Amino acid sequence: MVHSRHWSARVDDLAERAGRWAEARWPVMLAAAWGGVLLLAAAAPLARAAGLHSLSAGLYALFHLICHQEPARSLWIAGHPMALCARDVGLYGGLWLGLLITLWRRVVIPGWIALLCVLPMALDGGTQLLGLRESTNALRLITGALAGVVAGMYLGAKIGYLRVSITPSRSGGARTSG
Repeated sequence: MVHSRHWSARVDDLAERAGRWAEARWPVMLAAAWGGVLLLAAAAPLARAAGLHSLSAGLYALFHLICHQEPARSLWIAGHPMALCARDVGLYGGLWLGLLITLWRRVVIPGWIALLCVLPMALDGGTQLLGLRESTNALRLITGALAGVVAGMYLGAKIGYLRVSITPSRSGGARTSG
């Protein structure tokens, strides 16, 4: 019986240390994971060019869940379209950059500014959807990146606020400040 309590205490201690480690590093882990997603989107055409067709097909199928993947609206690598369209590369890349910015600087973006920065992307995509004009990949990339960077900084600031505001108490429950 004493032996099982000893192991239980060690497992509890290990879990607590792992939790503290992850809590201190989660923003970096989130940014790394998001960067990994972007690398996988670029890996699909590289895998196709290298003849790794099963890997390439799997990556394209995975990203097709979140993107239309129209070749004319995509950036190309090694003679093949990326697994994300130009707007999504800008949006997700900008979101990644915005999250990275919040790792190094405390940035507070008012909600109205965040919405204002999404407006160019909405106008670009909306006018194209309505058939009023055809956008370019450069414009898709730029407007997506603007929206993404600001959204990343906005979300990063909100997540950082939650991280500071809600701290675990010694009794195991959550304690809120303010």
